Amino acid sequence: MACWFTTAPSGEQAGPYIQASCELVDAAQALAVLLRQEEKNRQRNEAISKPNLGTVTLGTATLTLLEPMETYQDTPQLQLTASGTHVINGPLAATRVRRIRGTTDSSGWTAVRSWYETSVASVPNVGDFYPISAPEADAEVIISGGAKSTLYTITVDVAEVK
Repeated sequence: MACWFTTAPSGEQAGPYIQASCELVDAAQALAVLLRQEEKNRQRNEAISKPNLGTVTLGTATLTLLEPMETYQDTPQLQLTASGTHVINGPLAATRVRRIRGTTDSSGWTAVRSWYETSVASVPNVGDFYPISAPEADAEVIISGGAKSTLYTITVDVAEVK
């Protein structure tokens, strides 16, 4: 049976012999306890520090949002004239953009890549959200329910077609 030392071995002289002692634990059980503690700490930290911002669906992938996604681009710009007054440059409308940053599992990451390939190969309709950046992912190994899995943090930008 695989064992771990919990204390260093020690010895005492007992006549002509040395009486040795140490503490051992079952390595599999100790590892299971450590992994469960790590999982509980991660869940507690997530519950404390992350607000529930909902989910977003890209194709068949559902991402759990890590930050608010609604923003704008292509906004009008103010510029000063020679007389010191402002003039507005650019369109008098902004483009709605979603900067999506969310988590999913490995099948979700595969589905996001498939959604992107399908989306950029088609002509969008007015009102559709169309990808304006390629999706990127960071992977992290987590323990969930005692099993090891990979959590993907996906980042992609989409804009509403006018």
